[in-house]
Amino acid sequence: MCPKFSIMGPETAPKIKFKGIFDFNSVYAAVKEWFQKHGFEWQEGKHYVDTNGKERSFHWYGFRNDTHYLRVWVDISIDIKEADDVEVIHEGKKKKFLKGNMLMIIDMLVETDYEKQFEKNRFFILLRQFYENYIYHNKLLLYVDGLEHELHELYDYIKKKMDMASTDEYFKDNW
Repeated sequence: MCPKFSIMGPETAPKIKFKGIFDFNSVYAAVKEWFQKHGFEWQEGKHYVDTNGKERSFHWYGFRNDTHYLRVWVDISIDIKEADDVEVIHEGKKKKFLKGNMLMIIDMLVETDYEKQFEKNRFFILLRQFYENYIYHNKLLLYVDGLEHELHELYDYIKKKMDMASTDEYFKDNW
């Protein structure tokens, strides 16, 4: 099994909480566009809508092969409670928007040895562990720092597309 680890951890992954009216289709299109612009293969996972449409869940994810050894995953899960479809006049036109309480969790994961070069036998697995823990470790940490910046860039991009007033300035001074 190829190791895959979250660069932030599930408890510290960026979250967007929103209560109100928003253009879900616009958010969908923006996220998909960001994935493609940054070289990620876009995929939609399972989605759920309850019988009366008040609860909705969506899962979007994608991967990008950065090297022959490293694959990066972006994983977005969205839960919407008390959802209602509403018509709004936006920029002079009637549009369907969504009203509800949304929680979006954005996570980024790194998968090493995705081509399973070190999965042939127990010796190669131990060799991979040694390589990642001692030889490649510092380089991997620097690589993850750059990915963390990219993750927060996606977070800010989504908030901007949702016309949310504040954005995360976490990396403003560091990059």
